[in-house]
Amino acid sequence: MSSRGFSLLEVLFAIGIIAVGILAVVSAVAFGLRGGQQGARVTEGTAYARRLIDECRSRNLPFVAPLNDGAAARVALDNAPFGGPSGMPANTGMTRNLTMVPLKAAKTGAADDYKADLAEIRVRVYWSEKGVEKSVDMRALHRRT
Repeated sequence: MSSRGFSLLEVLFAIGIIAVGILAVVSAVAFGLRGGQQGARVTEGTAYARRLIDECRSRNLPFVAPLNDGAAARVALDNAPFGGPSGMPANTGMTRNLTMVPLKAAKTGAADDYKADLAEIRVRVYWSEKGVEKSVDMRALHRRT
């Protein structure tokens, strides 16, 4: 006598395998979405850091009015002198730490030493993600204009 159909054990085993597969796909999608959100925040922070450096360069700030936030300071992006309608946006959930350091001229004291006309601009943009502070650090050189 031949039996037709599946036994209860075979059906339960098949359901278990399908359930594990579905859970794997769902967790992969969730992981991808989280990664996409984190990547978007890093991209946003990098864009703000780049914009701050461009503002410092366009205004020649390292040589005219250098800014140096304290080492542990977290200042709003739109804090002076970057606020206003054409400046940095307010209420982004991000803060900055900005320093401008003139490069030291060589000890020779030569008037044509190129380092006397250079400054390093350091920008770090911070944000909080699930209670953990994240940051993007960017540095650039600026030549006196």
